[in-house]
Amino acid sequence: MAETWKKVAYTDDAPAAHKDSHDPEDGGDSLDCAAAGEIVGVTAAAEGDAHSFARSNHTHQIQASIADDHILTVDDASAADDEICRFTATGVEGITPATLAAAMALDDIGVGDAALDMNGQDIANGGVIFLTEQAEAEADVEGKGQIWVNTATPNELWFTDDAGTDFQLGLGAAHALLNGSTHSDTTDDAVTQGSIIIGNDTPAWDELVVGDANDFLGTDGTDVAWRSAADSMAALSGAAAAAFDLNGQQLQNHVLHVVANAAGRPDPVVGEICWQTDELAIYVCTVAA
Repeated sequence: MAETWKKVAYTDDAPAAHKDSHDPEDGGDSLDCAAAGEIVGVTAAAEGDAHSFARSNHTHQIQASIADDHILTVDDASAADDEICRFTATGVEGITPATLAAAMALDDIGVGDAALDMNGQDIANGGVIFLTEQAEAEADVEGKGQIWVNTATPNELWFTDDAGTDFQLGLGAAHALLNGSTHSDTTDDAVTQGSIIIGNDTPAWDELVVGDANDFLGTDGTDVAWRSAADSMAALSGAAAAAFDLNGQQLQNHVLHVVANAAGRPDPVVGEICWQTDELAIYVCTVAA
């Protein structure tokens, strides 16, 4: 093939402006452009490897999501100042303190509408606690106790253990000792001079009022009661198991053992004395058979 040479025009003038020819919208030699990528969350900076450019007014998509490392977006067209942030399925929304309280079992601050589970945590640095009175404790829960206010006039503070046993608290105020309303094991009795407290057959603590002058307190083996001096002496008759020491004192105004005749004399005991009426004589046993 024959060699061919072609003359190329040359000028030292600067090239004509031609940026419009590369305009990606309507240029004759438009640049390749593509949509910007999604900002998917926390990622390292990178140059990229695409063979296209992004336009100056391009936007990156921020995907609404609460997945790990995503950028959170506000999912609430009416969010306002002083509201509290709460997660939705795709972002966060603003809620009022009252709405938050309702979500935590409070329909308004300080007004509960369901049990609030403290998960075993202490209530620290609290102020006054107001408890509403009720007729009885709640159902027993093993390993837990209840403090509650009993309906009464005035109302009363009680503790109930996990076995269902009730204990009234705060009994430091003045009250009657025998008060059946305050103490479950007593009768209702006012104080009277000389009375003593006994256990009755209920059983409960009860009042035994003072006996007559010179009465003695005795028992039949089950209950206690006041006894006259005569009844007490009768109960003591024949009960002595050893000599009775008068400590040198006289034995006055007493009657000797009286028998009608010799046949009526008691079994002989040395020193025993009797008055025999058929002979109007005193006999003393000096030798026992």
